[in-house]
Amino acid sequence: MREAQLKEEQPKAGVCTNQWRSQEVAFRCLDCELDNNCVQCWDCFFKANHEGHEVQVIRTVGGTCDCGDPSSWDPKGFCPEHCETPARLDSVEALDLLPPVILIQARRLLPRLLEEVDAFVKGADETRSEQVKQILEVLQRFGEVIGLRFLVQDQLQGNRILAWLTPPSKLAPVMERFFLLYIQASPCFKRRFSKIFAQNIHKICKEAPELQSLSVQLFTIPEVAVDLMDDHILESVVESLQRIQDGLVETKNGLKVLKEISRTGELEWNQLLGILQDLKYLLYHSPVCHTCCVHRGSRCRL
Repeated sequence: MREAQLKEEQPKAGVCTNQWRSQEVAFRCLDCELDNNCVQCWDCFFKANHEGHEVQVIRTVGGTCDCGDPSSWDPKGFCPEHCETPARLDSVEALDLLPPVILIQARRLLPRLLEEVDAFVKGADETRSEQVKQILEVLQRFGEVIGLRFLVQDQLQGNRILAWLTPPSKLAPVMERFFLLYIQASPCFKRRFSKIFAQNIHKICKEAPELQSLSVQLFTIPEVAVDLMDDHILESVVESLQRIQDGLVETKNGLKVLKEISRTGELEWNQLLGILQDLKYLLYHSPVCHTCCVHRGSRCRL
């Protein structure tokens, strides 16, 4: 069975999986967006009803279409092909959508593909980098088919997610696109992923700054941000902020002064700005601010 046929036969449900390349055209709708990071792709925008809405045409720098995601976009502005992912399609029931022969073949092939990526992120054999990129692109295409997506995300658990979040630099762009699809398409995976991301934010920021940009897909979602308060996300962000800041100053004549900006220093400044942006995303949510105020004694000092 061809890939196109598999996609055609799956239910018209869940979020749009269209990802942005740099400088693509997308649409903001000020009546439908839930924050100013939310956009809709060309195809979804013109299939949806935005009559009488205030709209802006923008150029993208990355990210993904928000059509079908009620935490980012008003459902009244969804196109007919996308909607909130039903719980049954984000669970083992999703496997029922796959033809038996495809399911058998995928279960046989998937462990080998995942083990190839595992081996590379641990050992970084440069001669295999192109092969592993191709594997991740295949796994990303699996994510566009509901049943195959569940098979993959079910194998992405704690230690594997953490290892993949700090890949060799050559693999970082394709790894970012891979994770971007899965956290956008699967609410269950997004919750699991967000906890690991939050607990290791400094490690990610330092070792794989390209993947730090995934934070906008997590920390801008109210229920995710509030849920992460139990995992001490604010403490983790502020601690990371302090560590990076300490690396940007030095002591001269008894005074702390900013270091001269070198190539390394420029990278640290970018990391600092990224962490400050993460803090901004989190404090945008009233419940997070309220929790900080109510539990000042047990929370970090901001």
